Amino acid sequence: MLKILLWAGYFLLFAYLVHKGKSRDAVVSGHVGFIVQSFAYVATYISAVALVGFGGLAHRYGMQMMLIAAGNVWFGAWMVYRFVAWPTREWQTRLQARTPAQMLGTGHGTPFLTKWLGAVFALFLGVYASAVVKGAALLLAQIVPLPVGMLVWIVCAIVGVAVFVGGLRGVLFTEAMQGMVMLCGILMIVCAVCSHVGGPWDGLVALSQLPPDKFANEGFTSLSSGDRGIFIISLVIVTSVAVWAQPQMIQRHFSIADPRQLMKSTALAMLILTVLVGGAYYAAAMSRLILPEVSGPDSVMPELVRMLMPEWAMNLFVLAIVSASLSTATAVFHISVASLTEDLTGKKASRFSWLLGIIFIVALSGSCAQIRGQLVALLCATSWSVVGSTALVPYLMLVLKGKRCKSAALASSLCGFFSCMSWYLFLNPGTAVIRLSDGFLASIPPFFVGVVVSWLAWKYCERRSQAN
Repeated sequence: MLKILLWAGYFLLFAYLVHKGKSRDAVVSGHVGFIVQSFAYVATYISAVALVGFGGLAHRYGMQMMLIAAGNVWFGAWMVYRFVAWPTREWQTRLQARTPAQMLGTGHGTPFLTKWLGAVFALFLGVYASAVVKGAALLLAQIVPLPVGMLVWIVCAIVGVAVFVGGLRGVLFTEAMQGMVMLCGILMIVCAVCSHVGGPWDGLVALSQLPPDKFANEGFTSLSSGDRGIFIISLVIVTSVAVWAQPQMIQRHFSIADPRQLMKSTALAMLILTVLVGGAYYAAAMSRLILPEVSGPDSVMPELVRMLMPEWAMNLFVLAIVSASLSTATAVFHISVASLTEDLTGKKASRFSWLLGIIFIVALSGSCAQIRGQLVALLCATSWSVVGSTALVPYLMLVLKGKRCKSAALASSLCGFFSCMSWYLFLNPGTAVIRLSDGFLASIPPFFVGVVVSWLAWKYCERRSQAN
């Protein structure tokens, strides 16, 4: 009965907030308070992949994963709110842009850039949503006696209805609620782990005494040397800097009411991120003392919860992870639909076209979640880096430097996309279809390549434009 009340209460509150946020325009949100803004930003940023998948990596790599948490807090929150958020809001207002792609296309004076970015956002984020939706379905399958395939469609339908009814404002309200649930779930598992290992400090001392292994070759409380350490540093950059140019994150800045709001939003977002990612990675690293052997990284957090928490707390934690999936899914669904209905068409979306866009994205994500094909897996694995490589340089040049150059923006976006995608297809060990090299080049993260090539393309075209 308690389980039923918990889940029923959650979805009733979810439905209420969707309705509360309902507005005539599904694409824009208007201004929201700093609490909603901060929680929505973090809930969009942090998905179940970060809490469960990366949490499992913390069992393997130890406390060096806390560098990723620090990067998320300082680069993904502090630097964004300090340098990028308000300039983005100003440019969006000045250009009267409704979407991130429109802001960049209009800002650089090229409608083609709007359509190009809209196509990239719709495809890559639409397919990426399938992984998020499937993650939520797999978690729900632990407590709902239905096949995973059916639960995938149920989750897609819930997210689609929420995006259709509530629009962006409804999405922000539900994300804020989901962020609060995520906070409660992570706090519970951290407290349970600390209690089991004798406290935070005693746990660290015990962890430092474990012998090194191939993943933590300098011990479980130090940064590894060699390629293991480079891997961790690359994750810091990809998860903390690539996020700047993710359209669903850029869109969160459109809802900032006033620059005076930023100080409160910054502090709150940093606090929430510290607890969420720092707490998840700390608990998973300490799990090495509780679970010396696990079947795989994805099983670490679920096994911890089953071992240390009573049933009601276990359900609340599952609810927190489902919230992480749903918050990311609603954000990704919304930006994908906006890209389809406005960026690609060049028109303001009607209620009917918005509905058609949602049906298309629901069908795309739900179908991809049922497929175990190499192409789908490649698009899911590469989406974050490819989207970042495609949009980061034109975005930062516009909002930070105030530089507007049609040829440079197009060249940097196209070169960033194709260089990053080529690295994934031909050199990256985990995704390459045809491996061209196993040496040093294969160890370079594709996002690094994409951003460098994109920046070089910008500088070259900018100089040619100035010379002419």
